[in-house]
Amino acid sequence: MARWFNTTGIQFHRPWKHHHEDSDGKQQKRRHHRRSLSEVISTNRRYVQQYRLLHEIGSGSTGVVHLAIDKKTNTQYAIKELSKSRLQRQQKNDFLRLTGSRPCFGLGVTSRQESLGSKEDDEQQNKRRRVAITPTVNEIKVLKLLDHPNIIQFVQAIDDPESDSIYLVMEKAEKGAVMDITAFNTTVKPYSQVQCHEYFSQLVNAIDYLHEQGFVHRDIKPDNLLLTRNNTIKVIDFGSAIHIDETYPLPSTTSAGTPAFMAPELLRRRDIKQKQLKPPPPTATDIWSMGITLYCLCYGQLPFEKPSLLELYDEIQNKNIDHPKNIDPNLTDLLNKMLTKNPFERITMEEIKAHPWMIDKKKNT
Repeated sequence: MARWFNTTGIQFHRPWKHHHEDSDGKQQKRRHHRRSLSEVISTNRRYVQQYRLLHEIGSGSTGVVHLAIDKKTNTQYAIKELSKSRLQRQQKNDFLRLTGSRPCFGLGVTSRQESLGSKEDDEQQNKRRRVAITPTVNEIKVLKLLDHPNIIQFVQAIDDPESDSIYLVMEKAEKGAVMDITAFNTTVKPYSQVQCHEYFSQLVNAIDYLHEQGFVHRDIKPDNLLLTRNNTIKVIDFGSAIHIDETYPLPSTTSAGTPAFMAPELLRRRDIKQKQLKPPPPTATDIWSMGITLYCLCYGQLPFEKPSLLELYDEIQNKNIDHPKNIDPNLTDLLNKMLTKNPFERITMEEIKAHPWMIDKKKNT
């Protein structure tokens, strides 16, 4: 599905590592391939209910993605296998990060009184909690509420009670990610402005719909935009998405998202003065990530690249983006407005749709 890469030990891309297939259909692993998580969380099972697992096509922080076929209909699907234990750890860490609480025993338990009693009692209670806990798969909750031609279609979820796995069955996008962009590598061949407009317009439609439903994606990037056989964009990976009303204002310095695509306001530490300020629009972070994505599609490289996270964060917050020569001034204007450091001054979705670059390119297609 989507991908990630490492440069000098720094992880810039978080979710799914992708393997390409050559013209003969043979799988080719990407460079810098780490140990597959299928070796960690998967059994050697070949079937999940009516789906036969063919081979792994991606891996990420909580599981792996399989190419699968429905033995009843012969239809191919992408099945995302998630690790319950890893999801539990992530959710506990996110809970502690937001509340500042320290855990006692079990997931989300923050009251010291609950840990009182004998050591044996505590161990028994903790064992019962582990058995009873079923992690909340945020991606399932979000995808069930969405229905849009540019958002990956969710088919079903399968919880295997006998293993550590939860399976998310989704439609397959045949062409894979729209662009393989990596830091400090040779510039990827960019798309033409006409093609960029076609793909970006579909992304705008998808994220505009998502925002109308009250969600922010929080991890928009080329790796999370898949292409179907007829070049339809499909936005994937809603594991970091949240409902705006649930955690507004959005927390800063969160683990969600990919560092190279994160907005400046998410990288700033909270202080007393910031707490007194009006919180920025929650959708502004997605606008920023969409701007970085458009930059990649048009220029074939990332606008911010540094060998360490601290340097990268500093560059994102302080450096202005560079543009190649002889570029459409309307495109540079749109990118500059989407990548405005101040979220209150950043262009909105409605303004993007009405921008001259969007309108002019639409007239010429």
